[in-house]
Amino acid sequence: MRAPGTGSAEVVYPPQAPVKATISGPVNLGRSRPVLAGGGAGVFVVRRLLHGMPGTITRVDTGEAKLGPTKPLDVAPLGLAVGKDAAWVLGGRRTGSSTTLLRIDPKTLRVTRRLVLPSASSCATHPFASCNPALVDDGVWVPLIDRLVHVSLDGRMADRSVALNGHVWAVTSSHNTLWALAESALYRIDNATGVVQRTSLREALGPGLH
Repeated sequence: MRAPGTGSAEVVYPPQAPVKATISGPVNLGRSRPVLAGGGAGVFVVRRLLHGMPGTITRVDTGEAKLGPTKPLDVAPLGLAVGKDAAWVLGGRRTGSSTTLLRIDPKTLRVTRRLVLPSASSCATHPFASCNPALVDDGVWVPLIDRLVHVSLDGRMADRSVALNGHVWAVTSSHNTLWALAESALYRIDNATGVVQRTSLREALGPGLH
């Protein structure tokens, strides 16, 4: 989309939608703070509950567009990533001194591995920061307050980390390359070599980057 001028309507190309879609009825998630993610194992939603148990994980029935099986979580979920063989839940207190990574079997929703990382999560400082881990071929990268930590595919150990210059706002992966936003900079991290390339966004986007 592009906006031809200030205050004018946006122009969309092509003018007709290339696909048609129907919207199913809404699915009520109750009083909770949900995070939705999908991947090779399916689509899942975790909910941080306001009362009672800390949270839940639910597999979404994508054929019927409804919620499927649900299991309780013993940590409050902050972020979620879904791979081919596992769902990864980042949990704990948002402002706590440690963060827990759960590796969950996508079929049974059973926790198969639990790893406690001695640092606050990336969303500990600002509510707009994302706590969703990023998947790569050999594991998962966890966004902590000012660094990314790599955890092996079996969820047993954190084997390396990359410190960033500032609080982490978000991280994602593409073709085994990590991309992270921290403060007013964009970081490109080669998962194989660990080489970090930093690009300042301050001049283009200003200091208030979210």
